[in-house]
Amino acid sequence: MVSETGGQKGGGTMLTGSGQILLKLFESLEQKHAQLLVELNRAVESDTEALRLLKPLTIRTTAANQMFGVVWLIRHGIVGSEAVVKLKGGEYVCANLSRQEAHALELAVGAEVAVLINNTEITLATGPEKLRLSARNQLWGSVGRIELDQVEAEIIVNLKGNEETLSAVMTRASAERMRLKPGLQCRAIFKANAVLLATLAC
Repeated sequence: MVSETGGQKGGGTMLTGSGQILLKLFESLEQKHAQLLVELNRAVESDTEALRLLKPLTIRTTAANQMFGVVWLIRHGIVGSEAVVKLKGGEYVCANLSRQEAHALELAVGAEVAVLINNTEITLATGPEKLRLSARNQLWGSVGRIELDQVEAEIIVNLKGNEETLSAVMTRASAERMRLKPGLQCRAIFKANAVLLATLAC
C-alpha cells in the first residue's frame, strides 16, 4: 500500500500491484471457503450416521460430567419412572425421574440420551468389591488424573470401558487420606436421583 501526503486535493492511499494480487487471492480463498462449507453441510445432512455423532456436540450444560448412551430399559410406576441407560463403553447407569419428566423427554427403549451428573454428586471408593451400598450406580474404573488446590481435589476417573471419564470432587484431605494416585482402581458411586437425562428436541 502506498500513501500520499495531503495537498490541494487531499492525501490518500492506494494498493500497490502486489497488494492487489494479495487482495484478489484473499477474495478467491474466501469464496472457496464459503463453497466448502456449503458442500460440507450438504454431505453431513445426507449422512445419518454423521448427524447422530455430531448431535451430542450441540448440548451445553453446567454439569461437569456429560456422557452419552441409549435407553436400555425403562420402568414406569404410579408416580415415578426408572430408566437404565447403556453407555457407549458398555456400562449401565440408572436414573430416577418422574413420569411427567419421562413423558416430556419422550423416553423409550433405544432412544439416544445424554447422561448428566454433577461432580459433587459422585463419591469414590477403593474398598472391596463385595461392599454393599444403597447407591444404584457403581462404575468401576481407575484414577486418571488428580487436580489439587489448597482445599479441594478433582479426580478424573477413566471408566472400565475406556470410552468415558468421570469427574469427582472431594476435599484435598479426603484425597490424601485415600492415597489416590493415577492408575489406582476405584469405583465411582452416585445415586439414581443424582442423574439427569437429556434428549435432543426435534
